[in-house]
Amino acid sequence: MRVINSCKTRLIRLPVYGAGADIYEGNLLMSGATAGTDLGVLKCVDVGANTAAIGVLSELHDYSVNGDALVAGSACWFAPIGASEINYPAKQVELCDAHTLVKIDYDLTGVAVTSSAAATVTVAGLEDNIDTSFLYCSAGEGKGELRFVDTSASGSCTTTVDFTTLTDAGYVVKVLPLFHTLFVWKIAAATVATKLDTTAAVGTGRAIQLERHILRNGLEEVLDPYTHRNLSGLHNLSQFALRGTLQITNSALHPLS
Repeated sequence: MRVINSCKTRLIRLPVYGAGADIYEGNLLMSGATAGTDLGVLKCVDVGANTAAIGVLSELHDYSVNGDALVAGSACWFAPIGASEINYPAKQVELCDAHTLVKIDYDLTGVAVTSSAAATVTVAGLEDNIDTSFLYCSAGEGKGELRFVDTSASGSCTTTVDFTTLTDAGYVVKVLPLFHTLFVWKIAAATVATKLDTTAAVGTGRAIQLERHILRNGLEEVLDPYTHRNLSGLHNLSQFALRGTLQITNSALHPLS
């Protein structure tokens, strides 16, 4: 884990969902919570409430030009979808608070797969509401494959692209959704820095994820549900990591009641 704070970290590009309409600069945004619609992306705050507000939109979200960040993962969030280099549904958002941002690697051990068939992956005790996660196969047949999760339920989830050879002997790492707030810390202070661990059940470590990255042989990119939904052979790279940018939300200086 390393702290990455700077005067620029309050402004961050995040996926926006306008339900088929424009969202104007200056609107307060919150994380969506409806599976299959806006879970894992930003939307306008609800009327009369700002539950878990993330930040203020710093530029126009023009639906006719940019489209919406779809949970189905059928279009890019962060990469161009047309001729314009700014033509995508991730927009600059000024964070409400950025008191401590850290970049932290996901541990690549993973959790055992119970069964799999086509796009459905079953893990005993798997937490619900992890739409827009990524799954990385870390062991067994299918090792090195990365897939995007479009739907989830307690005990199983589906990916937009099938794992080609994932079997019951496989292990998967959950790269959790943007704005997820409960994690499992892997602590090995004497030998390696703190990492994000994978268990089937939801964790209890309090933080909020604002970015997800993939590192491949010196190139680090923001994970995109379309661009990175069908990767394979990642375990063969000389340098590979999956990372999250998180804000620690329960600390001595910012305690949660």
